[in-house]
Amino acid sequence: MFSNSNTLRLDSGSKTGSTITLAEARGDNGNLVIVNSAGTTISQIGSFSTNISTTPNEVFGSVTILDSINDINFNGGILLNRIITTDKFYNVIFQGSSDTTVTNDSRLFLILDQSPTIFRNRGNVTLGVNGDDPTTLMDYFIFNGGFDTSGITGVTNLGGNINTNNRDIIIANNSIQASSLLNTYLSSVSYDTTINNNTFLNFLVTDSFLSPQLSFANQANILGLFGYPYANQLPQPVYPSMPGGITLGSVTNVSSTLKLNSGGAGQYGSIIAGNMNINSYLGNTGDNLRIYRRVMFPLLEIFQAATFILEHWQTVITPM
Repeated sequence: MFSNSNTLRLDSGSKTGSTITLAEARGDNGNLVIVNSAGTTISQIGSFSTNISTTPNEVFGSVTILDSINDINFNGGILLNRIITTDKFYNVIFQGSSDTTVTNDSRLFLILDQSPTIFRNRGNVTLGVNGDDPTTLMDYFIFNGGFDTSGITGVTNLGGNINTNNRDIIIANNSIQASSLLNTYLSSVSYDTTINNNTFLNFLVTDSFLSPQLSFANQANILGLFGYPYANQLPQPVYPSMPGGITLGSVTNVSSTLKLNSGGAGQYGSIIAGNMNINSYLGNTGDNLRIYRRVMFPLLEIFQAATFILEHWQTVITPM
């Protein structure tokens, strides 16, 4: 479906089996409204260009889910301004392809809305299923205005590399389904491997699990979408004044790695970071919790982890 900047409303009713399947929703500034369905699957929204010099990005306008009696499944790449959910009984699933032959951009989920993406559905929200290993099938998210799932009635399932553009992440109940990163720091040097021999937010850590395996051009394209010219194109890097914070309610992690970061280099040369709060964390024999830059890290109730690593416990500037 090519929108031509128009709105398409789809309604298949709520009878069992009356599902909606949409291969693509394309074109700049289009709008898609799911009025009702017995489940909806959308394989592509917008279009992320793998060669911006010859083919422009297509930033779709909005997707609104009014009602459904079954899952809303985004099983391919997303480049759009806004996702709107409602207080109805359905799950929302962002599921990158698990096919190893598809291109990396089919696992990019880029939400450009400057306001927080607030999920309101009565059910679960799943952010990725393929994990955050950049050498395999990483599902890669950036929410420009941050996101908040505290209003849903179910669980937020995490299974990807999930970022914001220096805005807050708020999640009530978390279940870690695959190796995941939550990160609220972004700058023009986020993908630069030449500064202090770092990779994306690695802070002199030798491994490179935080960096998506994309070409220089594609990394520059992503940063440009979020207002950051790539560092190598500038005399001086562009840094944020303050990153977002991370607030988690209960976290359940049976056997995966969860990495949390809310800080990095600031615009005045100091390390900056947002607050980090976890109400409770319940791991198992195979879990791994790694904490990077942050201002505070209070654990208010239960804390049980097989492996707990504080990568950078250092003094940072506290947000006002």
